[in-house]
Amino acid sequence: TVPGWRLGYSVASKELSNLIRKVHEYLTITPPTPLQYGAIVALNQPKSYYVELRRMYSSKKELMLEILRNSGFNCISPEGATYVWSDFSEIDECDDFEFATRMIKEIGVAGVPGSSFFNNPNGKDKIRFTFQKKDETLKEAEKRFGKLMK
Repeated sequence: TVPGWRLGYSVASKELSNLIRKVHEYLTITPPTPLQYGAIVALNQPKSYYVELRRMYSSKKELMLEILRNSGFNCISPEGATYVWSDFSEIDECDDFEFATRMIKEIGVAGVPGSSFFNNPNGKDKIRFTFQKKDETLKEAEKRFGKLMK
């Protein structure tokens, strides 16, 4: 898949492929032309490109997990996403929207409230942070997270 573009492909048996195409037909018709050209470029990259991409994102993930855990968050390490689910219940007792707002106004770091992804109360003490940023941006976030500890 191409991160953020919601574009991917599958390899499957003829029977399964026929079922996938039926579902796909009703979900999307054709991806936008720029995404099709982007997919061609992505598919033609050498294996070394993807090895380096994986290394880079693994490094960013580990950095973000360290930053969040050192700031008091309980985190789940993602296995394929470019964001980290973070439980903030040991930092604050407010709900996720209040916490996300406080993070923006007081700390200067944005996250997505956890309940945005649920239709039940499961996300009320969680926030999602991306690590798909430049290393210097993540380091700046680390400095700002220091304000949580004060």
